[in-house]
Amino acid sequence: MQVTALEAYEALGECVVGLGFFDGIHRGHQEILKRVVALARERGRLAAVFSFRNHPASVLRPSAAPALLTPFDEKIPLLEALGLDVLVWREFDLGFAGVEAQEFVGDVLRDRLRAAAVVVGPNYRFGKGAQGTPATMSGLEVAVVEPLYEDGALVSSTRVREAVVAGDLVEAARLLGRPYAARGEVVRGDARGRTIGFPTANLGCPPEKLLPADGVYAMRVKVGDETVQGVANLGIRPTFGERRRVLEVHLLDYLGDLYGRTLQASFIERLRAEMRFDGVDALIAQIARDVESARALLAR
Repeated sequence: MQVTALEAYEALGECVVGLGFFDGIHRGHQEILKRVVALARERGRLAAVFSFRNHPASVLRPSAAPALLTPFDEKIPLLEALGLDVLVWREFDLGFAGVEAQEFVGDVLRDRLRAAAVVVGPNYRFGKGAQGTPATMSGLEVAVVEPLYEDGALVSSTRVREAVVAGDLVEAARLLGRPYAARGEVVRGDARGRTIGFPTANLGCPPEKLLPADGVYAMRVKVGDETVQGVANLGIRPTFGERRRVLEVHLLDYLGDLYGRTLQASFIERLRAEMRFDGVDALIAQIARDVESARALLAR
């Protein structure tokens, strides 16, 4: 998939373009993106997405900006897996916020992207003051994909965030259509896990990434082309009197140096809350029980 900034994009031909921020690329988003690909294939056009690298709220309402389910680099493989040919992105800033709706339609969609058709959700808004709607995209064919409901409620990024924050990763996976995952480079920690028999990989996640509620989780971790079972502790490690929040993953039945490698760690289910133990021996005994619980859960 071609990934290009708007300013540098040189159209290879007409496209069908999906519009949205698509945080999470949940099942509702997937309906929009599948329609983009289907229309593009029917018409012999490129399947494209235009989106922002940062959440518009981070500029317009910084104090209310949500943590992200899928930071930009996490979106790319998900979009590619859905069959998209092109991702054109722009950094959202105050200058772009002031672009009039029809200027966006003419300059960006028609002239720059060469959009033959546009696919959006029913609540999509664009342009200065969010005055543009699907009905005001004059001169373009617009397909509006109906929202997806599950158990009588809208499948939305907000709903996924609520499940993740609550530590309900089973519900998050149901809404996403896949396990919720964090992607990051393995960074050096204090190596304390190695000294107690449970070496861990400390995952350096982007600061804007939404992480679940503190606790211990059964995990599946992608290491290169291999998927490895694991158990993770997310929290401040109160037994050792620390306060910095860390995601530590212990890989089951894996040997190898992971420092500097990028891993994708999928949260399968929360096993328990994080807790403080009276000593290292009690902690070791509990980790051993967590490992067995994770093995049993992941074997199902």
